[in-house]
Amino acid sequence: MFKLFFALSLTIIVSNANSQIIDRTNSEKIDTITSIDFSKLKIVELPRPNSGTYSYEEAGKRKNEIYNLQPTQKYFDWKNPTSGGAVHINKKDEIEVYQFTLGIYQYSNDTGVFHTSAPKDTFIVVKDSKDLRHHVGGIGFGNASSVLITSEISLSNSEAIKKVLEELWTPGVQIYFIAKK
Repeated sequence: MFKLFFALSLTIIVSNANSQIIDRTNSEKIDTITSIDFSKLKIVELPRPNSGTYSYEEAGKRKNEIYNLQPTQKYFDWKNPTSGGAVHINKKDEIEVYQFTLGIYQYSNDTGVFHTSAPKDTFIVVKDSKDLRHHVGGIGFGNASSVLITSEISLSNSEAIKKVLEELWTPGVQIYFIAKK
């Protein structure tokens, strides 16, 4: 009798645990693409304010196009057309920087901005978005820099994208993102 009661209790516990896992998985399910297939996806330029093509006001009206971003993993094979880097928003809604053009930002002072080299697949989590320009490298050094933004989550509820745009949506930065064709 005790064995039957124990087996039945264990079955109920396992069933409840499985249903909780299924419920949690379904409520957080995001269609994140792990392999980027450019027959279905494309890299899109966000209009850059005061670029010569768009005024600040015209670009501002199209700024929300970034919310069409297709959730993907980091895209390390992006060929950056200028200096800059790539920014990724992870599942925790944290800002990660990867694809360092100038290396990992260490510090800046009156004589310059200092970076250390970084292997290709390196990324760092940026805690203070105010330093984001230095982390992606090359921003503010003359020519417009290019930054690819990727995300593992939908941007509709992201606080990180607000911080990224606050820092990077400037005349000196061309923002790119991956979207469905």
